[in-house]
Amino acid sequence: GGEASDKAASGGGARTGTDLGSACNRPPGRGDAVVESLETIEGLYPNPYRGQAMSCAGCHLVDQAKSIAGFGVRAYTDGSHRSRIPERGDGLDRTVRNSPNMVAMALRDGLFLHHDGEFVRPEDLVRASYLGRNMGWLADEELKALHHIAEVVRHDSGAYPTDTDLGGLTYKELLSGKNTVPAKFRIPAKFRMDIDKANDSEIFEAVIHLVGQYLRALDYSRDAKGDYNGTPYDLFLQKNGLPRSPDPGESEVSYSKRLYNLVVNSTRGGSAAHADHLSLVDAREGQFKLHKQDFVFSENELAGFKTFFGSGQCIQCHSAPDFTDHLFHNTGVSQFEYDQVHGSGSFAKLHVPHLAERNSQADLYLPPTFEHPNAKSIFRSIPDTSEPLRADLGAWVVFRNPAMPTPQTLLKKAICQSLNWNCNEVTDDKILDGSLAMIKTPAVRDLGQSAPYFHSGHAGTLEEVIRFYETYSALAREGVVRNADPRLKDIQLGESDGKNLVLFLKSLNEDYN
Repeated sequence: GGEASDKAASGGGARTGTDLGSACNRPPGRGDAVVESLETIEGLYPNPYRGQAMSCAGCHLVDQAKSIAGFGVRAYTDGSHRSRIPERGDGLDRTVRNSPNMVAMALRDGLFLHHDGEFVRPEDLVRASYLGRNMGWLADEELKALHHIAEVVRHDSGAYPTDTDLGGLTYKELLSGKNTVPAKFRIPAKFRMDIDKANDSEIFEAVIHLVGQYLRALDYSRDAKGDYNGTPYDLFLQKNGLPRSPDPGESEVSYSKRLYNLVVNSTRGGSAAHADHLSLVDAREGQFKLHKQDFVFSENELAGFKTFFGSGQCIQCHSAPDFTDHLFHNTGVSQFEYDQVHGSGSFAKLHVPHLAERNSQADLYLPPTFEHPNAKSIFRSIPDTSEPLRADLGAWVVFRNPAMPTPQTLLKKAICQSLNWNCNEVTDDKILDGSLAMIKTPAVRDLGQSAPYFHSGHAGTLEEVIRFYETYSALAREGVVRNADPRLKDIQLGESDGKNLVLFLKSLNEDYN
């Protein structure tokens, strides 16, 4: 916090990249313009961080704004289509993609983070975020950003804690792990360090490892066995003695199919309207505090379950119990958004280069880096009427990008798995083509606290999500969705399925706080 860090986080101010000293403890000044208000799909709300600098919580809110009428509690999202970021004269004032729900995002390493799979460890994501554009830093300012963060940690006075129990404790004291720190705030030995003896990089690494551990701790409610237990759906499984997680060695898709068969065979004639042999969940068995719905799993939710696990084919990508396959698929969202701007059929005509052309023209096609600070990143962009080349091609931007070496092995395997290809039998050029417009599958637990939906944030309600899949599955069957995921055309939704499917998705809500 403080005036100096306000300026530096905005990318401005004479102190950016210099020794801050006690200046980092000055009372906040005007603060970043991006935190003046919360711009959500419902409208403008007061921002709890007004007068402060940009931070992670600026886009990933939980209960900071719960007292604001109409906003409520979020699951580490901000409710906007795309979040505002500090302006730096490069034409960017919004994130390219919707801020994702962060709960359960980092429970184990080797899973992809961000919509396009750029990161596979929380620490990598935190490192890039703190030194990156969303915090107001340009691509060639990484060293300035790192030094700035180290200076704030060195000279923090402990004067601005949000938790009164931390009153007066500095970063230096907290990282020391000394007995003067209250036991509940004393960090494990492996994270401790002597700030006075550490250089900028060592301090920064300590920070990102602590934040990485914090991200790993975010999870939905589970019981002692590790099974989810916070939703009406979870209670429905528990009441009926149905398996709540895969058996050892069983894939999540296989588990989901087995669960579907168990449920169907437990109802008379497979009819959702006659759950004679299943115990349902009524409103007397629980109560939501953070959702405007009854805590129920009725015959309607059961019908939605059968669509989700059966004819809707949703489990092919959103398999239980996490309700994601942790892979990448092109469901047509990027095409939808591009064609909305440039006209129907425009995305199909967009010139997309092959691997050699793309990497040889990094300044045009790839995101900015220290070596290419002025890169245009046209294919990780929001479509714009003034620039017909701008589009969001998802994992295409990451695969075989020389500036992003860490995820490559896992990403290649994931793309091939999503397309049912043998990686040893296809070239990198073909895999790159296959990755066009692929986006990581989001989990669909607790959607009620993470609207809007899709990486573009264009769907404000679950009903809009269902309508999108109705439309684009039909277009995929007609062969007019460019690089459509092979599963997209298999989605079959009848006229009466949508309402019950929405109710089932709402049965996956829980009071996350």
